[in-house]
Amino acid sequence: MQKLTQFRLNGRPWLAGLMILNTLAALCASITTDGETLRIGIVATIFAAVGLYILRGIERSSTNRAIFGIIAQAQVAVFVSALAGHPWQVDAHMHFFATMGILILLVDPRAIIAGAATVALHHVVLNFVLPELVYPGGADISRAIMHAVILFISTAALGFASLVLSSITLEAEANAAAREDMVDMLNSSLGHVVRAGVAGDFSCRVEESFAEKRLQRIADGINELIQTVDTGISETSRVMSNISHGDLTTAVAGDYKGAFASLQTDVNATITELRHIVSEIDAASTEISNESAEISAGSERLSSQTAQQAASVEETAAMMVDMAASVKVNVTSAGRMARLASATSQKAQASQEIVENATGAMSRLTESAGQISQIVAVIDQISSQTNLLALNASVEAARAGEAGLGFAVVAQEVRALAQRSTESAKDIRELIDRSSNEVADGVKLVNKVGVALTDIVSSIAEVADMTGQIAKTSEEQSGSVQGASSTVSSIDQITQQTATSAEEYSQKSRRLQTCANKLQDVLQIFRSQPQQATDTNDASASGKLRRAS
Repeated sequence: MQKLTQFRLNGRPWLAGLMILNTLAALCASITTDGETLRIGIVATIFAAVGLYILRGIERSSTNRAIFGIIAQAQVAVFVSALAGHPWQVDAHMHFFATMGILILLVDPRAIIAGAATVALHHVVLNFVLPELVYPGGADISRAIMHAVILFISTAALGFASLVLSSITLEAEANAAAREDMVDMLNSSLGHVVRAGVAGDFSCRVEESFAEKRLQRIADGINELIQTVDTGISETSRVMSNISHGDLTTAVAGDYKGAFASLQTDVNATITELRHIVSEIDAASTEISNESAEISAGSERLSSQTAQQAASVEETAAMMVDMAASVKVNVTSAGRMARLASATSQKAQASQEIVENATGAMSRLTESAGQISQIVAVIDQISSQTNLLALNASVEAARAGEAGLGFAVVAQEVRALAQRSTESAKDIRELIDRSSNEVADGVKLVNKVGVALTDIVSSIAEVADMTGQIAKTSEEQSGSVQGASSTVSSIDQITQQTATSAEEYSQKSRRLQTCANKLQDVLQIFRSQPQQATDTNDASASGKLRRAS
């Protein structure tokens, strides 16, 4: 109905132009025939005004359309009347048929029939009342009948055409509405299916049937598409569910094309690769478990040995500390010994000089003793001569008698003194001889002492040198021992750290073994070979699945 209404609205400018054209034609005809132009113009204008007013609601009311058909033909009648007596009056009758053709824009048989009735009434009434307003030369019934027949035929054809056009338009509009309803229905169904598909539900289908084959083909295509997607996803979901439960013997089955064929190939290839990977991981986890067990045992042994080594190194460090202290004491003692040896060497050198001086003194004493012996010998000779002289004096005194008595006494005393001098000289000589012998022995001893002191000085010098070297070596050893002590302390710390690290590695290896065992337990849920349908295997699989969960 909307399209028919729009068609009528689109024809309204043509119909308005018809009103204006008819008015102008009537005025021109009246002027041409020198008729009553004012009256003709007023009547034509009134009809035009009424027609234009009616055009405002022409798309809504069939009555308005019928009235407009009457007014349009009435304007043509005014135009024909204005040409009364003019040779073109008969030709002006063609405008009735032209107007009938224009009225088809109303797409209403009633408007065409109303216009035809107006023309017929005009011809019949005026043919007998005012024939000059219809035909030139007066009434003509045969002409009126001929016009009536032509009018009837044209009216029938135009009415039928208008009816058919209206019917076609209404049918097209109805079909369009029905098609739009079907499209809306299809859109609604498609929207429901698409929304469900977007939400992950591919069980929905387009359930409605459509009379329009193209729409039905679209619906069938959508259903086929959803079915293909549903089948592909369901099959893939089944396979992935089996994989999630550890079943690697499954595969995507079915005949797919395009992207689903690629998906099928990729999923099946993934399953095959997973079977290979799981087998490799299983073998690797077993090897890791075995190796980690050996590493754990080795780490424990290493930890124990490292602990023992740490204890030994700690004892060694303590001994090195004690040794360093002892070496330090030895260095101190060696230093003191070197100083004492140096002082002793100096004293020995001084003693050697004293001995050399004593040896010289002994030599001089021996020389003095020799000189004394010579002097004593002289004294002895003098005593002997004195004694001889005293004896001679005594003899002479005795010869002198009393006169020589005093001299005899003196001679006797001199003789006694000489005798004592001789004895003293003898004693002195003996003493000097003994002293000389003693001095000679002393010189020999002093010489021996000098030689011994020389040897002692040499030995003490060597001892001093050796003691200095020992002190220097002891200092170097002290530094080396301190360095060794520091090194041993560092080794002790490193050994302690190694022991701690060994214990940590032992714990990590035990955790690694635990993880490897867990990995083996997890891998047990995967089946890469077809499983026999036995209760035992089912129970085992259930237990594995529970462990995996």
